[in-house]
Amino acid sequence: MNPTLMAVLNIGLWMTIVLLAFFMQVMPFLLVLVLLSLSFGISSATALILIPTVLFGMLVLACWYASVRTRRRLPKPLPVYRTVQPKSPDHFRGAAMCLAPFLPRNRRLEIFRDGRD
Repeated sequence: MNPTLMAVLNIGLWMTIVLLAFFMQVMPFLLVLVLLSLSFGISSATALILIPTVLFGMLVLACWYASVRTRRRLPKPLPVYRTVQPKSPDHFRGAAMCLAPFLPRNRRLEIFRDGRD
């Protein structure tokens, strides 16, 4: 078969899947909006179609506006924190545990465990 035809069929299949998934997710929301409109006493067929359409259009417009805004405006850079020298005398208290594997007495123990003299 022609590769272009296969590409068109592949895109068509993916579009069908995406639209079907979108329809399956949005339809319950639209049905709830229609039931909500009926509970408020709106029984006109035009209003029952217009209210979910307008609300759904507002949702699509808000998503479109947010995507345009994020493309136009870059996010703020992360703050740079200055390092402040500690003023307490025991600020190196945790350094002994960090340096424990490098101390000479631990090196002798490791050599002994490895079997080297």
